[in-house]
Amino acid sequence: MTKRTAALAALLIVPLALGACSSDKTISGDDVAEQAEENASAGGADVDVTCDDDIEGKVGEEITCDFSGSDNGGVEAEGTVIASVEEVDDDSASLSFEFVYADE
Repeated sequence: MTKRTAALAALLIVPLALGACSSDKTISGDDVAEQAEENASAGGADVDVTCDDDIEGKVGEEITCDFSGSDNGGVEAEGTVIASVEEVDDDSASLSFEFVYADE
């Protein structure tokens, strides 16, 4: 995989609600995917993100998801997005996203 330093490769922190039934806090893969799509959209890209797993709500935890769509220049793109937990409050977390393009 190749990293491009376009708008999709920017690391941004986005708040995300945590769902917790017990003392273990997790963030659903669907919520991570939705936030990653919004993050990409803010940079001018139009992508669909799929996260098959949930992520634990602990600082430093990461999840790798798949994306496809078009980058901020309208060029078809696909690859993975790495979501990392940067901060955790009582009922929310901040995530950063790094989009890694598949080899061209």
